[in-house]
Amino acid sequence: VANYSLSGLGGSVRPGGNPFSASSDLLYAQVNRLSTIAGINSLPLIPIGTLPDFLIGGYGTALGNVFGGRYQSIQAGVQIDLNLRNRTADANFAQSLIAEKRLRLQQAQAEQGVEAQVRNALQGVQSGRQRIVAAEASSRAAHEKLNSETRLFQTGESTNFLVLTRQNEAADSRRRAVVARLDFNKSLSRLQQVIGATLASHKITLK
Repeated sequence: VANYSLSGLGGSVRPGGNPFSASSDLLYAQVNRLSTIAGINSLPLIPIGTLPDFLIGGYGTALGNVFGGRYQSIQAGVQIDLNLRNRTADANFAQSLIAEKRLRLQQAQAEQGVEAQVRNALQGVQSGRQRIVAAEASSRAAHEKLNSETRLFQTGESTNFLVLTRQNEAADSRRRAVVARLDFNKSLSRLQQVIGATLASHKITLK
């Protein structure tokens, strides 16, 4: 890996003495006073110097130092990544397996639900067909009873009450036959719905 950067420095000069040498001024003064009493030459003060002009300024000076490339920094090194065991990949793989099992379970549940709906609809169609047969048989028997009762009434062997009763029974059996056909049509529509054949049965196409 490597890194190359530029820095910008700039600022105003602090008023007063140098904070780095101020702590040793008293020590210099004491040593020179003792040196004078002892007749020894005093220690000379070492000038620190002043700041260069290109460091004195504000934000513009700092930008000028950046673009001037005065303070360059170069770093280089070697980085080695050694993964003895990739636990993150193992955890992601385990989560993927769990998600796969969950999806398979949801798919199986959906298939079972569709199968149950189809079976129920098919049973409804079969039951509706049997109810139609039974209702029509009951209707024919009721009409035969009505015809027989009418003939007896014409020969004087029956009454109006019995004839009206047979008529009501015939009408009720006919009603049950109509209801049975209606239920059969509903069951058939339900079967077409669950198997996805509603549009095709009515010859409807979508574009």
